[in-house]
Amino acid sequence: MTIVLKFISSLLKIVFMRKLFYSALIIVTISMISFDLKAQVYSGDANLTTQAQVDAFNYTSITGNLTIFSTAISNLNGLSNLHTIGGTL
Repeated sequence: MTIVLKFISSLLKIVFMRKLFYSALIIVTISMISFDLKAQVYSGDANLTTQAQVDAFNYTSITGNLTIFSTAISNLNGLSNLHTIGGTL
């Protein structure tokens, strides 16, 4: 009787772990899909001349050129989501 209970307990653990694995896989997949839906495309040329403009830049792609011109810009962290530039930098 104890062997049967241990066997059933082991089966239940396997079923639970499998469900947990598939649930995690579904969550990761949905997260990746929702990330792709957040892609923002800036159409045309972007000219950034202030730190505030760089900080507020929330695009993943630019179809034209990207120009950054100012001695007041101290970091480019606002461009961390930018993946592609269609023109020149």
